[in-house]
Amino acid sequence: MYDLLVIGAGIAGYTAAIRGAKDGLRTAVVESGDIGGTCLNRGCIPTKYMLAKAHQYRGLRQGMEEKAFEGNLSVNYEKLRTDMLLKTEKLSSGINGLLCANGVTVYHDRAEFLNENSVMLYSGNKQLKADSFIIATGSVPRTLPVYGKEEKIQDLNKCRHIFTTDNIFSNLQVIPKSMIILGGGAVGLEFAFMFSGFGSMVTIIEERNSLFGNIDPDIDTALFRRMKECRIDFRGGCETGWVEEAGSEAVVYDADGRQMGKAEAVLMAVGRNPSYEGLRIERAGIIAGSRGIETDSFCQTNVKNIYAVGDVNGKCSLAYAAAAQAENVVSHIKGGRRVKNESLIPTCIFTDPEIAFTGYTAGMQGEKHIKTEKFLMTANGRSTADGNGGFIRLTADSDSQMIMGGVCVCHGASELISQITLAVRNKMTLDDFTETIFPHPTYSEALGEAAERINGRCIYML
Repeated sequence: MYDLLVIGAGIAGYTAAIRGAKDGLRTAVVESGDIGGTCLNRGCIPTKYMLAKAHQYRGLRQGMEEKAFEGNLSVNYEKLRTDMLLKTEKLSSGINGLLCANGVTVYHDRAEFLNENSVMLYSGNKQLKADSFIIATGSVPRTLPVYGKEEKIQDLNKCRHIFTTDNIFSNLQVIPKSMIILGGGAVGLEFAFMFSGFGSMVTIIEERNSLFGNIDPDIDTALFRRMKECRIDFRGGCETGWVEEAGSEAVVYDADGRQMGKAEAVLMAVGRNPSYEGLRIERAGIIAGSRGIETDSFCQTNVKNIYAVGDVNGKCSLAYAAAAQAENVVSHIKGGRRVKNESLIPTCIFTDPEIAFTGYTAGMQGEKHIKTEKFLMTANGRSTADGNGGFIRLTADSDSQMIMGGVCVCHGASELISQITLAVRNKMTLDDFTETIFPHPTYSEALGEAAERINGRCIYML
């Protein structure tokens, strides 16, 4: 009998298990796949490794074009994949070690509910009981219909030229000369910059014409400009119907059967669906809807002792949001207060340059009486020296001068956004930022300049 049983050991699951054990709960976790889940093994970590390498390769190519470097240059994709796998295996092993060191019992198995108080493991027909359960089984890629020789392909792992975000690193054998990415969300954009960095001719097919215009119209302007520089073709306002394999290529069709393009590789990045198939949640009386397992503000299902956190509840598809939910759930089980504030969650997109935003932004001016200005990173010494551009924009309340949010489109945006998030959380004013001494030359000093620009006192921009 356990105090807490966690199903799934992705970032939400292992966070919940370790926090539960540290807080004195007799805890177990059940995971049928790799410890660390999608984020560590197929998503966040592998893509950041590959993005870093693609950025390095793009920089070297540019240096050669500028005659700053000389010599031959090529991508050893197999070596990159091997090194990436070693890093993810090391991290997965480390998480497993942390679970064990904290006294968490780990079952490498699949589980299904018998009732609201127990689950059955597939292997060995073992039954586990617990006072509380946390479902953290994540999500799976959403897919479009795929055909080969007139027949529908059910198993995408059998495709040679069509991939999902879950299997592309394991199934793609070489850098393709051409790639079509279906979906222009954060994930699709990251893969676009990755493979274009390695030399692929990339086309993004997306239903929307605007990507982040509702956040800040200047994000789209900067992003489309950079995509053009990187030879990424963007086709907005296009709805994909299905994909077919044809010889050495894959062909993409719209809903009316018109061919929209073909490439050596097609990547589906059209979102993800909550994953709880096989859990038999109906036996426990758990209700699920179109977005996932239904939960309240505490991530509690309609069954009092069962919670669902992360992608499986459909609330927020960010790994760090899932981890925050997990910590709050453990605190709720223990009868405590929330330990993480989920009202302000920054968003980061690891394109080139990175995009990050938090709180109220320029695209939301109708919701709050705010004032805002943009500071160009071409006026930042460090950014110019590094050959990078972009901008930072802060928004502040017109009356109180409190910082309400901000947008960073620049190198290191994913790091800078935390400073703006802290400022919003702690009700800092523009003067609080302008009175702060930032080191020079750094990207972070642009935050102070962005605040000064709102007040008309910026030194490095008119």
